[in-house]
Amino acid sequence: LLLMILFSFAFGLLPYLDNFAHIGGFFTGILTGLVFMPVVYFSKRDKIIKWTLRIIALPLVVLIIVLGLTNFYKGVNNCSWCKYLSCLPINGWCDAFNTTAGST
Repeated sequence: LLLMILFSFAFGLLPYLDNFAHIGGFFTGILTGLVFMPVVYFSKRDKIIKWTLRIIALPLVVLIIVLGLTNFYKGVNNCSWCKYLSCLPINGWCDAFNTTAGST
């Protein structure tokens, strides 16, 4: 599993592939797994812990989805280093992202 995570992250460093989608999907998958985990309780304490995790995870999943969609449609990027999560500046790979609006 760790190998697949590293492969997905490394693959996302290529141009036109978004690592933010991989990272968001990773955390959303973990939190959604907590929400839909099987209902098997071993003690009263275990039941309380699992329900607490579910109650915390569900709003976080909704928050991640809302923030992801909002950021996608607004397209605002206030982060100076975030561009390196999606494209490594090797051999002009990221030049397609640096085009100006006035050029043809």
